[in-house]
Amino acid sequence: MQLRALSLLAAAALLPSAVAQTAPKQKPVTPKSASTPPASVTVPAPNPGGYLGGTDTCATPTPIAGQATFPFDTSAASTGAEGQSESLCFAFGTSGIDLDVWFCWTADATGTASMTMCNGASHDTKIAAYPACGCPAAGSALACNDDACGFQSSIQFAVTNQTVYTLQVGSFPGASPGAGSFDLSISTGGGSTGSDSCSTPDAISGDGVFQFDNTSASTGTEGQSESNCFAFGTSGIDADVWFDWTAGCSGTTEYTTCGGAGNDTKIAVYPGSGCPASGSSLACNDDTCGLQSSVSFASTAGSTYTLQLGSFPGGSVGFGTFSLTTTNCGGGGGGPGTALCFGDGSGSACPCGNVGGSDEGCGNSTGAGCSLDGTGSNSIANADLVFEAANALPGQPGLFFQGDNQVNGGNGIVFGDGLRCCGTGVVRLQVVVPDGSGDAATSVDIGAGGNVSAGDDRCYQYWYRNPGSGSPCGSGFNTSNAYSVTWTP
Repeated sequence: MQLRALSLLAAAALLPSAVAQTAPKQKPVTPKSASTPPASVTVPAPNPGGYLGGTDTCATPTPIAGQATFPFDTSAASTGAEGQSESLCFAFGTSGIDLDVWFCWTADATGTASMTMCNGASHDTKIAAYPACGCPAAGSALACNDDACGFQSSIQFAVTNQTVYTLQVGSFPGASPGAGSFDLSISTGGGSTGSDSCSTPDAISGDGVFQFDNTSASTGTEGQSESNCFAFGTSGIDADVWFDWTAGCSGTTEYTTCGGAGNDTKIAVYPGSGCPASGSSLACNDDTCGLQSSVSFASTAGSTYTLQLGSFPGGSVGFGTFSLTTTNCGGGGGGPGTALCFGDGSGSACPCGNVGGSDEGCGNSTGAGCSLDGTGSNSIANADLVFEAANALPGQPGLFFQGDNQVNGGNGIVFGDGLRCCGTGVVRLQVVVPDGSGDAATSVDIGAGGNVSAGDDRCYQYWYRNPGSGSPCGSGFNTSNAYSVTWTP
């Protein structure tokens, strides 16, 4: 998740539990049942001469068709009664979608549709898709997302050529409305898509986007009992396909189906080539972004890793893409992690020209930026990692927090007087009030507090108050740079 601008502005009660964890899902270890489609309505002909920005009622949705970029505008929208209690939409304590507008979209191909506003909106969006056209039946959502790329949203779902789907576009409850655009595209599969046997995996190499297709795959005997893979009552990975991936550089590699799949994926990674030994998985994941999956693991240039990609047992199969992205190539420094996302002009611009010093966050009222560093080790068993923040505001409390991912490729996005660099699955680690020099350090077990496992790559940051007229941009809070750690046993 992304931190919402919650309560750093609230005096001594700093940062209450508004940075909420998504409530545990009640995901059955059974095939998902087909949902009831909404009552059918007549779909008006699309208007190629200039689409409206969506209608405020699902009874008369704006008709759109094909793969293109479409505008939306929720600035005058109300919050309807429909699409407010979907289980797929539950995130950060709520299933609601505020200030929503509606579209009926006709697909022009069969495959996996991607609906994204990652490049088309700047406010806090939330979106969902439903079968047929018109007001959706409760529980019928095909996909839903709050934050996929910063505060913006992206979903994937299976579609059939010339079939109509209802799209809901709104804001996270309590957030502001806005105008922008969303992209609709359809992946139709094809190409090298994974081998059904781990003894003859498809060979791929380097960072990039790769295709998969497990629609006709069987379930092998390998990779079915990994402790890393246990989720919702099972360690299995159904209908699995296999790849051998050779790393192009040394660093931390993210292997993800987020943004590329519409089915219920489950993935794992193992050292070496070919069928893996039992218990050897480096990382495994079922759901990170909706029903799609993401893992991070330490990789070495020239080494080969076995990738398993399948479905949650009883879940849907399909085709789409997965991506492999390696950060911190070449490694760094031999410390417990790597500092990144600076407000010194080397990455994303600070919000009001309040540039910090080299390797610091954006500038605060002291004229410097808060810097974050780590000491100790990245070993879970050693439990000796300590984060140290310097140049924060003396006597003004701040929060050390953990995120699953690095926002905007590790460059961050504007957040208060600083940059929010860490997001998704946010964990509050410790509130610490800096001393008279503006220095603060953790005193808790970071690995235990963040519930990390060996191979996890996690992002850390310090979020602190900067009240009064000294706040450079007037928001009253700021952030340090970020610090990335790949955990070992």
